[in-house]
Amino acid sequence: MKSQFNPFVIAYAHPFRTFVLLTILLFLFPDLMRGISFVTGLKGFAAGILTVIFVIFVGFLMPMIKSMINYQVVVYEIFANRIEFRQSAFIREYVTLHFRNIKEVRVKSNWLQKKHGLGHIELGVVTRIGVRDGGTVLPNIPDAATVAEKIRALMKSYAEEKVKAHTDASPVDTLPAEERPPEDLPERKAVSLKKTKDTPQTEAKKEP
Repeated sequence: MKSQFNPFVIAYAHPFRTFVLLTILLFLFPDLMRGISFVTGLKGFAAGILTVIFVIFVGFLMPMIKSMINYQVVVYEIFANRIEFRQSAFIREYVTLHFRNIKEVRVKSNWLQKKHGLGHIELGVVTRIGVRDGGTVLPNIPDAATVAEKIRALMKSYAEEKVKAHTDASPVDTLPAEERPPEDLPERKAVSLKKTKDTPQTEAKKEP
């Protein structure tokens, strides 16, 4: 399963980031124009057009290209007890989310995502400090509601199997390892410390 790349959906989902980046580049526009003019030798209108193209490329196209590469490389694999995926196209480490650590599965989508049949799947992941709200997001998943329902069904099936395995286990098997009784040990007989009539009594000799 992969995320579906749509430049309009991505731009709409991150308007503030795009706005800030373009604003910074526009403030630097005169300096960029002088730099491009110095490097290319162009002057006036031609240098201005090339600077506008550079600003659009850096401010809008580069983030889009990065997202497109990520969406092509990252694959979300759903197993019977976990979800695995690569962090990004540029980070080869894999993330494993076990169902026992996922407590919530939600779907969020804006009007543009709904129009294109996409949605974010948010997974509430348990951490040491509790449930992290929207801890992991699978972005722009096609038919996200159906995928989320399948994940919930797998989580329910996994939980039922865990309960059944725990119920079928013997009481001894459910104890921690350190509390289980030792096995195959030789039988020990209790030793009585009481004196009997047949037990010889000795007295210490007193020295003169």
